[in-house]
Amino acid sequence: MSRSISILSTAAIDGLNIELDVPDGISLNIDPFVNIVYEDDEALRAKTKDTTNRRIAVAFTSKHAVRAVAGIIEERPKNWVVYSLGKYTYSEAKEFFEACEVINAGDDAKEMAALLIANGVKELVFFCGDKRLDTLPKTLKQAAVKVTELVVYKNEWCAKQVNTRYDAILFYSPSGVHSFFGSNSVDDDTVLFAIGDTTAAAIYNYTKINIVAGRVAGKVELLKKAIQYFV
Repeated sequence: MSRSISILSTAAIDGLNIELDVPDGISLNIDPFVNIVYEDDEALRAKTKDTTNRRIAVAFTSKHAVRAVAGIIEERPKNWVVYSLGKYTYSEAKEFFEACEVINAGDDAKEMAALLIANGVKELVFFCGDKRLDTLPKTLKQAAVKVTELVVYKNEWCAKQVNTRYDAILFYSPSGVHSFFGSNSVDDDTVLFAIGDTTAAAIYNYTKINIVAGRVAGKVELLKKAIQYFV
């Protein structure tokens, strides 16, 4: 690497080991553009509690949903069949819902929907955020699966102006993309890394230059992909 490479991460990176994951010559700045706020009110607690003793399929597409539910239920469920998206959400679900069957349902909502349908699921509780995409509930409803959505966390934009020029910027969600570009633009030679096709599509609303979309397992993996790009 002939020069120092500067990278901006638009969200915190769980599991990051700076010494192991960030080599010499890479400057990493972590500056979140979305705040995650867990919901907690009596109505949500009651709705969640109603499901805990039922033999029912539940879905998590984000570790934040797992953590939000973990914070509001009084008794851990034993009868759920838990479908989770990606290895990090799966790991969180496996740890908290240890008494339940926990299934890694793939890397995106299309894969999860296909597995749920293939497994003959007829009813699903989907614990999600307020900015959840339509892919999972829409696909399941088209297949006559009854879907109950419980919003357990919110994504709040925390837009701010970035005055530093970066060689690469990492994006992990459409919310992060919109929050960033609401106050910023990028140079034509800045490489934009998106964690998946949906996030990449959000970036296309603002620029079509130097976008690298990667179907990776999580944020650490996207960072490693960016580093490898410049090595």
